[in-house]
Amino acid sequence: MAQEREILDEFKQVTDNYWLTHSEYTRVNALLLYWTEDDLGVAAEVTRLQRVFEKDFAFQSTVYQIPSKNCTTELNFQLASFIRQHASEQGSLIIVYYAGHADEPDQKNPGSSGWRANLKEGPALDWHLMQPALYGANGDVLVILDCCHAALKTRGSKKGKMELLAACGSGSRVPSPGKLSFTSILLGQLKQKVRNGEAINIKSLHCLLWADRLPTTGLSFHPFFSCPDIPWLTRDCDPETPVYFDLSEQETRSIVLQRLQSATPNGFARRHSPATSFMLLKVSLNDDPTGLQIADWLKSFPPKTIQDVDIEALVLKARRLENIQEYNCFFPGSVLGRLPPASQEQILGGIWGLSHTISSTAALAEESSKGLNSGSADEATRANFAEKVIGDLQEKVQDVSDNIEDAVLLGANFTLQEALNDEAVLVAEAEDSIRLTQTIRQYLIDNSYIPNTANLPSGAVTEELTQRAASSHRLRYGSIWDKKVVVERFQYATNAPESLQPTEKALLQVKRMVDQLILPRKQDFRALPCVGFVYERHIKTFGIVFELPPGCDQSKPPMTLLSAYSTRKRVALDVRIQLAFSLATALGHFHRVGWVHKEFTSENVSFFVGRDQSESDLTRPWLFGFECSRPGDAESEMNADYSPSGNLYRHPERWGNPTIKFTKAHDVYSLGIVCLELALWKSAKGLRELKEKPLNPWKLKEDLITLVRKDIPHMVGQSMADTISTCLNFKEITKGLSEFETHQEFKLRILGPLKNARV
Repeated sequence: MAQEREILDEFKQVTDNYWLTHSEYTRVNALLLYWTEDDLGVAAEVTRLQRVFEKDFAFQSTVYQIPSKNCTTELNFQLASFIRQHASEQGSLIIVYYAGHADEPDQKNPGSSGWRANLKEGPALDWHLMQPALYGANGDVLVILDCCHAALKTRGSKKGKMELLAACGSGSRVPSPGKLSFTSILLGQLKQKVRNGEAINIKSLHCLLWADRLPTTGLSFHPFFSCPDIPWLTRDCDPETPVYFDLSEQETRSIVLQRLQSATPNGFARRHSPATSFMLLKVSLNDDPTGLQIADWLKSFPPKTIQDVDIEALVLKARRLENIQEYNCFFPGSVLGRLPPASQEQILGGIWGLSHTISSTAALAEESSKGLNSGSADEATRANFAEKVIGDLQEKVQDVSDNIEDAVLLGANFTLQEALNDEAVLVAEAEDSIRLTQTIRQYLIDNSYIPNTANLPSGAVTEELTQRAASSHRLRYGSIWDKKVVVERFQYATNAPESLQPTEKALLQVKRMVDQLILPRKQDFRALPCVGFVYERHIKTFGIVFELPPGCDQSKPPMTLLSAYSTRKRVALDVRIQLAFSLATALGHFHRVGWVHKEFTSENVSFFVGRDQSESDLTRPWLFGFECSRPGDAESEMNADYSPSGNLYRHPERWGNPTIKFTKAHDVYSLGIVCLELALWKSAKGLRELKEKPLNPWKLKEDLITLVRKDIPHMVGQSMADTISTCLNFKEITKGLSEFETHQEFKLRILGPLKNARV
């Protein structure tokens, strides 16, 4: 024990300020561009950015001054050479940065994007003809543009990650170099984050840049738009606002900037020490014959819906999780070693189950390599078998990851920042949930905390109403700087009927909500990535702006679950159970990070139609209605509501004028009502139990439980019936239990039966 403690202390002492974080990239190279004829004076800011990249991030960088003569040919050659030299392999990231002038958009060719050396005349080139070269990079690509009219529509088909962060959108202008320039504000955020040991998610960085550049006075323009250096940059021009685009071909997680890991510092490698969790991420398939054999075997007849790279990633994660036990990551002093015994046993039990699945799969792969199980099975049969094996592996990997995340978020006696520095936790991919939990807890610690949230300017979102979407529809399609979005609108409170301004409390509530929604999170939350929010005073509404689901057909409006009950007359039982499981999983994820929804109803569950679909996929729900959501331990709103329809999904304690604070158990009760609707496939508003006069909420609850016990097993099976009963009685079932124990009951009594009931 003493020796292990000594080793840990030595590791911390030697590596302090050395590994701030772990990067997913093995190499990062930046190409910093500006003109030789630099009439703006950007050279000083470019040098500062180069210094931060090299000193603080340990990136490699190249500064290239675009020549006046043959500028297009020379930059094309430089760009091609840079890509060939630094972006030829996966696991790499290249950053292309430009500071200088840009042409105003051409009305006849809105996709064009030109750079120029001087404001009005001089050398110029067409960037939109050069950017497609970046789509051929094997690694990831980040483009940063500090120029006017920056984010023009120059999309392509990059198979890996490619993102654009720009000072402004098309038709907007930016300040000249100085303390208020885009690059200066970007540098401030980069230095603050990396020196605090924080990872920098590009999408989240965009939101922070928004906040830094937004006015605090409520004006629609920023006071720094009066720039004597550039006559046309006045308060009369369009306000510049940083913009972000994901140019990847497929939906991916946002690029994350972190300090690169260097060679092991002198002083630590000189001693032999027991393996610890910091070794886990060093495991790769190339160094793992068993994992490599499994991956190669599964890739030899993969299902059409699963790519080779996904199979490799799954096997690699499975082997890393399995190695948590082998590397003895539960040693005293480690993050996992400081968990309660019950949490450790749960994690180890999951790892043993995963290890058994891996061993069985490895045996099948070994037999296949010797030709012992090839038989006469056709390709389709083998693909189906592979899909089942992959499904089993995914399930076991998910179980172990969830167990680690449960323990860290709900049952730990250490800080979340400590957990972020533990590689066993990172292997479980729990970092996004940890950061979200940190944000939520910030509100509980400091009630006066005002987040840096993306308050989008009025008019930034252009709405697109289809003929089939009524003007009053709560969800509207739209676009913001050529990016297609969906906007959820709701009215805000004002201090007086004639006032158009939201109350300070209403504005703070929506800022905090959006601050949580913009953070990266797993898809199992079933909440679309958030871009920001707008508030339009003339109609007294907030609008939460979300990215669209991949492949969404905007010619067909979204459909709520409530409307589906009347428009989709018959829905298969397995689809309804899968939908119930997806919704329960989503609610469990929100509760695990300390977030309650408060309006979990069938009207706040929506579905989108894919471009290759004739109707919505009911197994892929998306949650909305976050206007009332908040941290689980925060003060509740005690608003009165006496309408039966308004109270239908609410626990009896929350009917009328509630005096009881909203809790997670109240959300679970709402889930039970939604699951009851799924079993009956009709809105609960039509239940005869709801038509009694006068309506007693506690009697209604008992009547619904009686209905579930009497009729639901015959209709959808005992598992679904038990789940609904548990949801309706969850407050009583979990009385006196800890957060961790309550969540385990949720998994055991609600998620478990639904998972097993799926066909």
